[in-house]
Amino acid sequence: MRRLSITAAITAALLAACSGDAAGYSEDFRSSFMESCVSSSGGQTAYCQCALDHLEANGPEEETDITPEDQQAAIEACQSEVTV
Repeated sequence: MRRLSITAAITAALLAACSGDAAGYSEDFRSSFMESCVSSSGGQTAYCQCALDHLEANGPEEETDITPEDQQAAIEACQSEVTV
């Protein structure tokens, strides 16, 4: 159940943060991602920062090109950051 909640948090954060025309991960995207993820994950700041860092390091260059597979990879890479 916790994994589903975290998956929903990442998805919500990505949807809220995507801006249509910016090249790369804009400051607006990063800020929106963090705000949305932290809010929807119940305050999991370290987890959200880990997920964002993972996406920026391993995901596509364009924030609008992030796929469900990219999201899943970030979730799996950052599970150790989730606190109970």
